[in-house]
Amino acid sequence: MSMPFWSLFLGVLMITMLLVGKGLTRLPLSNAMVYLGVGYLLGPGGLNVISLDPTRHAQLLEGVAQIALLISLFWSG
Repeated sequence: MSMPFWSLFLGVLMITMLLVGKGLTRLPLSNAMVYLGVGYLLGPGGLNVISLDPTRHAQLLEGVAQIALLISLFWSG
C-alpha cells in the first residue's frame, strides 16, 4: 500500500478515536486496547493487510516504535 493511503488511514483512525472517545470512557476499554484490536485486525491474524518480517524490516519497525513512544509520552489527551 502507498504512503498516501496509510496517511489517510491513520488520519481517519485518529479522528474516529477522537469522536468516540467519550463513548469509550463508559466501556471497560482503553484507547490502547482499541489500537491493539485494529492492529490485530490489519495484521496476519485478521485481514493480512500488514505483514512485516521483523528481521527484514527492523529499521522501519524501530522508527515506528520510536514515534509511538513519543506520542504515548507527550500526548495529553
